[in-house]
Amino acid sequence: MKKVPLPLHEKFKLIRVAKGISQFSLGTFLGRNTKFVSRLENGETEMSPDVLSRIRKFLEVETAPLFDNELTVYKSRLRVWRESINTNRVQEAVRLQKELSVILDLPYEHDLIIMYQMMESRLLFFNRDMSAIQERIDSATPFVYEMSTDARHLYHYIMGIFYFMQTVLPFTQTIDSDVGKKKEILSKALEHFLLSLDFEKESVDFNNDATLLAAIGNTYIGLGKPFRALSFLERTLITYGGNYVEGIRKMGRSIAACHFQIGDYEQAKKMLEEVLLHEQAENNRLAIAVNLSDLALTNLMLGNPSEALMQCEESLPLAKDDKLLYLICLSCKAKIMMNMKKLADAKAIVKEGKQLAVGEQEIVGVVFETFGHLMNLAGYLSGNDYWIGLSGFNHKPPPDTKLINKIAKQLTVWQFFKWVYSNAIVFEIIITRQ
Repeated sequence: MKKVPLPLHEKFKLIRVAKGISQFSLGTFLGRNTKFVSRLENGETEMSPDVLSRIRKFLEVETAPLFDNELTVYKSRLRVWRESINTNRVQEAVRLQKELSVILDLPYEHDLIIMYQMMESRLLFFNRDMSAIQERIDSATPFVYEMSTDARHLYHYIMGIFYFMQTVLPFTQTIDSDVGKKKEILSKALEHFLLSLDFEKESVDFNNDATLLAAIGNTYIGLGKPFRALSFLERTLITYGGNYVEGIRKMGRSIAACHFQIGDYEQAKKMLEEVLLHEQAENNRLAIAVNLSDLALTNLMLGNPSEALMQCEESLPLAKDDKLLYLICLSCKAKIMMNMKKLADAKAIVKEGKQLAVGEQEIVGVVFETFGHLMNLAGYLSGNDYWIGLSGFNHKPPPDTKLINKIAKQLTVWQFFKWVYSNAIVFEIIITRQ
């Protein structure tokens, strides 16, 4: 059922009451008595253009969308705002946030206020302000079944991002010890993303959002479903504003991650090389560092440690301005050195990493502690890959599997690096006891 628009006089009354302004104060500003204001707000007296202009000025809603044509313009500006956020034009997005905040002065525009708050939440993710995002979600949730299609699309999108980001550095500061928690959180994220996609299909103003397809794809990656992820991620390449290069830059690493999960390292390498080519054309130092690090690990899986080391060495100076990224690149180099059995070099890298990791997220410290354990075990583990898990020993009899299970049950976690860390501890305990 279509919502009947409020008459202008009722809008002004609601705005005045919401702002805590008395009829007397408004009448004084207009040079009229309270009875005149009352008749205006009840629709008993016509509002002249001069009175209309003065009321808007007094209530500070001169630029707020009160009429249908103004509302049409406002909605078009919301679409521009969304595009600026999707393409990471942060300064433009912040400017539009301020411009469009006028909707907050119109208490009867529940739907547009929710849409504004959901779009604002997109910006808050840039600042990692999860508590502020939670506040906006909490204020919108009671009205979810009263929202328009557009508002519900944006609401479920933000809910999906909110859950997804709880599993991603640097939004999560610690590593949870519950095996199924990450999958549970990602499943909730996926549920909201798919609902958002359903409402987007019914929307006229908010459709063809490549970032939503990307979010669904990345969630499937987190759930270990690379084939489903690919079906969404590859669609982003043709919906990213029709710009294939931009699509590759934004989603190429995620597509490569799918191929990596599948075990198609050659295809992963091709995609990462294409992404790297475009990032180098833009001279985006941090993005180049990330892609070089990914390429290094992919080459390591392909049995090309020398090429991997060269790419890793190239990534480190580019990542210097971002401590967390630098540590990730450094951990990549430690793994390559271990693979090449250059344990002395690896130990030096781990020492540097431990010193730099002080004060960073827990997972960073875990990464370098893990390398320390693995290097101590290098003489016992079979094969070149120290990341296989319970792979057996060269110089010891088969380990006590009951002991392994007992210890592993206490240490099992869903984060990959912590999982390796747990197994490294298990190995050390077993060796100590034998």
